[in-house]
Parts: sequence; C-alpha cells; structure tokens
Amino acid sequence: MFHTFDELAVIYNKILDGTATEQEKWDLEVDLRLGCMVADGALKIIQKKAEELRQQS
Repeated sequence: MFHTFDELAVIYNKILDGTATEQEKWDLEVDLRLGCMVADGALKIIQKKAEELRQQS
C-alpha cells in the first residue's frame, strides 16, 4: 500500500525523533524506492519521446 505524502512526513518525523517502528521505517523505504522506480521509468519515456520529436524536425 502506498502512503500519502502527509503520512510519509509523519513517519519521517517519527524516524527523526526515534519513535518509528521497524514497519514504519520499512514502509517509508519501500515507498521511496518504488517512487524512484516510477520516476526513472517516466524519465526514460520522456527522453525517448523527446528524441523522436527531435528526429521529426
């Protein structure tokens, strides 16, 4: 399950003050890793489309 940015901010603050559970730490890490994978995939699609547009002009 993905968390909202607000939920992740709460978890992050708990990590900073030392009250986060191991599950909360894991949840934040997983959401960040998945978010990075999605962003990387989107960047590759954008780069491919940009190259196609450059070749057309």
